Amino acid sequence: MARCAGLVSVVVTTVGPTVVAPSTSAQAVAPPSSGGQRFACAGDRWGPPRPLPAAARQQRVAERVRGREGDGWTVRRVRPTHLGVLALVSGDVDAATSALPRVDHVISWTGGWLSDFPPSMRMGVAVSRFLDPVVNDVMRRTRGVPGRGGLAIWVDGTAVVMTWRAPVPRQVRRLAGVRPNGVEVRIVPRPYSQSDFHRAIDRLTDFLDERDEPWTEVGACHSERGLSLHVPGRPDRLGVTDAELLEAAGMPVKVRHGYYAVAD
Repeated sequence: MARCAGLVSVVVTTVGPTVVAPSTSAQAVAPPSSGGQRFACAGDRWGPPRPLPAAARQQRVAERVRGREGDGWTVRRVRPTHLGVLALVSGDVDAATSALPRVDHVISWTGGWLSDFPPSMRMGVAVSRFLDPVVNDVMRRTRGVPGRGGLAIWVDGTAVVMTWRAPVPRQVRRLAGVRPNGVEVRIVPRPYSQSDFHRAIDRLTDFLDERDEPWTEVGACHSERGLSLHVPGRPDRLGVTDAELLEAAGMPVKVRHGYYAVAD
């Protein structure tokens, strides 16, 4: 969630506001307290990925088929995943599928949508395609339920992650778990919703503009426990205090030097 001017191993799509300076579960989660310290946006983003199922077997299969060639086909990439062993194959995919019975998913290396991506990204994009239907499902089931935060496609975890303002409603908590195809839906409680961030960003940017304080970007920080404010100069030379930023935004603000950042 960021506001601006003017998929490798992890593919992430976060839903949220983007603002740039125009001139250039059910447990309660409390907003972080600075305790006199500067807000650091600390905290694990989503928790660790779950262990791979049958990891040793998957690894053996991957090692056996890596680089393998057959009559009209070649294994270009292979990877153990939460979905099973996934292989990207150039050439005759049907023949490769028949020849590789221990591989759970055989996908064309150049087929359709994958050909639009560089080779280094194709495995991550292939995994993300299994997550897309789950994204659509959870979005449909939570439409209109208040408290939604961000939504992300987490390729390394083979998971669809939704953050939600605590306490998380029961109908949202029920979506958490592993689907039959191996995709996990992970619901992560957070202190703020997407709507909370929208309002906080509007309040903070209005405050900074009224004070003629320069800023380049503002959005939710990586842990979604407050805002990340980017300024063109040194953060310690900003003409307002952390307490004033907190009061203006209604949530903690981390001040950083820099311009528009693709990832926080």
